[in-house]
Amino acid sequence: MARPVQPAPPVAPWKPWAFLWFLFWLGCGVVGNFIEWGDPAGFHGTGWPLAHVMWDRPRGGDRLVDYVNPCMAGVNIAAALLVGGLLWWIGKGISRLKR
Repeated sequence: MARPVQPAPPVAPWKPWAFLWFLFWLGCGVVGNFIEWGDPAGFHGTGWPLAHVMWDRPRGGDRLVDYVNPCMAGVNIAAALLVGGLLWWIGKGISRLKR
């Protein structure tokens, strides 16, 4: 005897706003890696909110000492995606409360 055909499970509709939200926060994380901060004559660096390169000019010194953390470039992107995800989640919660 033939088995009855089971219907396919429903597929969630594609949400272009969620994809655009993801791309926006991904871009924010990438751009954040190139933001320069500080005083070039003293302590300064590149990357915001988490610096992945920092330079410091010691007192009386003419050369810069650098502190490099290559992992922070990826952590900046992850931090931006985390913030975007949290804001999305909070927005979804607020929209559910309005119903």
